[in-house]
Amino acid sequence: MILDFALGRNHHDAQFYVLDSTFSKNMADKAIYPAVATDPRPFGDRYYYANDHRAGGDFAWFADNLPTAEGSPRDEDVTAAWTFGGRWDPATLPSVLPFAALPQPENGWRFVDPSGVTLHWTAGRNARKHRVHFGKGESPELRAEQSATTWATGPLQPGATYCWRIDEITPSGIVPGPFWSFRVDPRTARIALAGDSTVTEKSGWGRGFKAHVNENAALLNLALGGRSGNVKLAPIEIDLRYDNESGTALPSVRNVVVERMQSAHSRHALYLRGLEAAPMRGIVIRDCAFRGVAEPSVIEGAIDLTLTRLTVEAAKGEDQP
Repeated sequence: MILDFALGRNHHDAQFYVLDSTFSKNMADKAIYPAVATDPRPFGDRYYYANDHRAGGDFAWFADNLPTAEGSPRDEDVTAAWTFGGRWDPATLPSVLPFAALPQPENGWRFVDPSGVTLHWTAGRNARKHRVHFGKGESPELRAEQSATTWATGPLQPGATYCWRIDEITPSGIVPGPFWSFRVDPRTARIALAGDSTVTEKSGWGRGFKAHVNENAALLNLALGGRSGNVKLAPIEIDLRYDNESGTALPSVRNVVVERMQSAHSRHALYLRGLEAAPMRGIVIRDCAFRGVAEPSVIEGAIDLTLTRLTVEAAKGEDQP
């Protein structure tokens, strides 16, 4: 047993994201620190924490500070795709372990969409088929025996914790898999962004919009730099006409409040297009100013919308939208 060990140190300029961790009670009250090194550190200390706890009590230095990182990411934003900028995905690793591995959602994930999720895993080597166990209890029931390494859950209960396990069927017998779990996002306010290539994880207007949305609302970026041209369409865009690349169902958008937002030089002030299958309910936009707008706002489809105290100014040479 090692007493009073430090969490870590870094010898070169770097940034650390420590999320959803549980530290030993034997960890010292000493933050991650820079070791003596010859290379400069132009960006200073960059150590970020979210939802971390220590057995026996927390220390102040690992209190939540993730919003202070560049781009103000949320906990749910920090994924493998975010970390590696889309250049590498651990899920593409080959089947080298004897059991199922690399679950998606990852074990302990706390932000699964209530509309449902498609479970993914990397098959164990020599697996011929997979037995999917899924449910709320610690002994999830057998739901399917299949060849595919994906399985769709269907709608889920907000705030509930679900457990799952994949047992591999091999020529030598059954290889039980690890026990995984996830929590369904309990937030009832949900915004889905889709259809614009300027909505990216680390840049573009999507990040700026997110800064105006309270963390009590889930912000789902389904475009991920995707479909249309590079035009900045609108400071507030929710377009449910497009499905995302994975083919999962778009969630309904409901109970969303956007306020005190300012924007300049966009094509539209608002661009909201709903669907009967994925309606927008209880959308409130108030105390916002949109300047340099080129074209009229687009608001159509199944939308329950309240607009209060908005300022919309046309671009020079254009009529008021």
